[in-house]
This record gives sequence, C-alpha cells and structure tokens, in this order.
Amino acid sequence: MANICCRDKLLQIYLISLKLLEKAMTPPICGPDITPKRMNHEVTPFIKLLLSKTEELNYRAREVSQSALIGLFRHPYINQSRLIDEIIAMTDKGKVKPDKLPDRIILGRLELVHLLLMED
Repeated sequence: MANICCRDKLLQIYLISLKLLEKAMTPPICGPDITPKRMNHEVTPFIKLLLSKTEELNYRAREVSQSALIGLFRHPYINQSRLIDEIIAMTDKGKVKPDKLPDRIILGRLELVHLLLMED
C-alpha cells in the first residue's frame, strides 16, 4: 500500500505513505524475525521512488523525500551502498550522460550524498 501511495502526485497522500513506510520499519512490524536480506529486498522499490521524488521541483516533497531516504538508511539492516549505487547509476553507459540531465536531478543526488556523508 505504501508503494502505491508513494507514486501518488498529491503531496498529502505522499506524506501519508512516508508515515506508513516509517511505521513499517519499526517494531513490532519490523521485528527481529525479519532478516537483513529480506529487509533489503523489500526496501529496493522504495529507493527508486524516493530518489525520483528528491529530483522534483516541489521543495517540500524534495526535502521530505531526502529525510525519508536518510532515515531509511539509518536502519541497521539496510545497506547504504544500495543508495549510493542508485545515485551513481545515472552515469552508467547507455543512459543519458550527466551533462545532459537537468540540474535539479544532479543537485538532488549530490545533496543526498552530502547528507549521507554528514551522517557518518
């Protein structure tokens, strides 16, 4: 359900979906019976969704998405390298070159890298 709501264009529904995701990541829903492998598998679709929201023009959606991504990767089971891989994926061969991307996309991803570095 949170996955569907994260795709919504209305900011209010998007914010509710982030709260659902946050609740799903805390006990008792995400307790010790959930393995790190399973957790990383379930979080993967949200990484791309939240990353795309950090590239939006809407300042509030961008800020909330950045903090949600950082909060997601504070979880001890979630591997931060997955986010770094997605950020760097824009430079892969066969895709649009970084110099052809809109500035907001590059700045959004660089801000995330900066926030991740500030966390450590």
